[in-house]
Amino acid sequence: MPSVVYEQSERIVTITMSRPEAMNSIDPETHQALIEAWTRFRDDDDAWVAILTGAGEKSFSAGADLKKMIPAAFGRKGGGRGHNVEYLRRTLAHMHEIGVRDPHLDWVLARAQVLRLRMRRS
Repeated sequence: MPSVVYEQSERIVTITMSRPEAMNSIDPETHQALIEAWTRFRDDDDAWVAILTGAGEKSFSAGADLKKMIPAAFGRKGGGRGHNVEYLRRTLAHMHEIGVRDPHLDWVLARAQVLRLRMRRS
């Protein structure tokens, strides 16, 4: 099942974060799917209104999926530490652009920047 579902009825688009088992938290894959959904909405002249919602009964969204974002920020998966910090920084910037505010993600980004500075000095 995709982590984001895009549905359109006439001029109304519904973008649904579909990770109810994780309270619709945003991991890197969901983040990319949200970018694609919002880009699709932006580029469609027949779409006038977008509704962002979350699947399940517990939560609209828990925000960043810290179980996946923290290891990525600290270089435990793929790319190298600097690359992952940069990815996290771009993710946060994009979330702010589309109006998502998450103090937990701000904290993760701040910690990642401190660690990146420490690694450069080593």
